[in-house]
Amino acid sequence: MDWNRLLSFNVKEAQVFLLISLISAFVLSEYRYLGVKELDYVHAANTFFVNLVVFSILYLIMLMVQKIVAGVKGYSHTFEVWQFGPPSGLLITIMSYGIIPFIYLGNIVLKPIKRLRLGYFERSTNIKDLALMGLLGPVTLVLIVFLIFEPLYFLTQLYIFERFIIVASYIILFSSLPLPYTNAVNVLVYSRFLWFFLLLFGLLSVFLINVAGLYSYVVGLGLAIFGAYVLKVYAQEKFF
Repeated sequence: MDWNRLLSFNVKEAQVFLLISLISAFVLSEYRYLGVKELDYVHAANTFFVNLVVFSILYLIMLMVQKIVAGVKGYSHTFEVWQFGPPSGLLITIMSYGIIPFIYLGNIVLKPIKRLRLGYFERSTNIKDLALMGLLGPVTLVLIVFLIFEPLYFLTQLYIFERFIIVASYIILFSSLPLPYTNAVNVLVYSRFLWFFLLLFGLLSVFLINVAGLYSYVVGLGLAIFGAYVLKVYAQEKFF
């Protein structure tokens, strides 16, 4: 299996990733400050740069996990985004003066590799595998937040780790919503029950991530582990 090819980005995918990262970083950079008479441009630029780096790292990790699983399942893939998605999110943010920071994420489109899918009954892309891509993103980020960034922030109280936690919350939330041409839509198409679980998982995770305290951390970590277990069971085709 050519992992270098599966994990790499072509020019178009790189452009899509850069576009989503730039718009999302702007949306998450306290846009409401742009409506005031006196703007601290240095603060605004620093906030934008930090959010750009943090968002790019988190989103890249999420995409890499999806690409790896897609390769294991016998698919090639492309990373795409609805052309009206990011501009719509930006417009909603601007119209609400930053009260509703709306980020629009892309999706992994699967394409069967016949040589790697010999013995499978599916004659084309399995909707269940598409739904799996939708589950992987939020669960992966919740695990990363509770296993890495929450403990680091508790220990250091550094601003950068706080930004990782906050930005991850937005990615988890919006990757759980069935917006047009997103992986969450595939989850809804495959199973309404499974999508409801994804949405509830995302909302509870975001709530627990943003509630400081040992109790919320323990509950959140347990939720993350439970989500990973459900994902494992789902991938092994025991349920759903």
